[in-house]
Amino acid sequence: MRPAARFVTILLLSLGAASAQRETPYNGHGYMFFAPGATAGNGNGGYVHYGGGGEAVFGPGIGVGAEIGYAHPLQEFGAGIGIASVNGLYQFGKSWPKRKVVPFVTGGYSLAFRSGSENFANLGGGVTWWFRERTGFRFEVRDHLDLEHPGIHLVSIRFGAAFR
Repeated sequence: MRPAARFVTILLLSLGAASAQRETPYNGHGYMFFAPGATAGNGNGGYVHYGGGGEAVFGPGIGVGAEIGYAHPLQEFGAGIGIASVNGLYQFGKSWPKRKVVPFVTGGYSLAFRSGSENFANLGGGVTWWFRERTGFRFEVRDHLDLEHPGIHLVSIRFGAAFR
């Protein structure tokens, strides 16, 4: 093959690969959040929850996620608990690049820990707004329900950044 023909072949293959990469949807992302909240059922009042995690989408909108964070009463940073969660999730509609706004619901198991541990279920829903290809804003409302003390809830409004 002549050098010019090789150059054209390589160029065409490169352009084809580049265009295929732009059309490949992302199957996962990470996120970090800040979440003011309130406890219900035990009278303890407000708290703040910080954390981060990741999600992977396998089918048409169906996926899994995991996260870890720290939650503490508003006035007592040192009196907090760690919270680790494993969830299933569903994203409505198509994800990037087809849609920039992706609503979702999530739910699963959470483990609260400090000197001991306690089991929680969690339910949430929100939206991720991908304002750039790899950067987004995440808004979510999440409720952690205490499985060992029915009626106790940790309800928070999450604001965060999503990235891929």
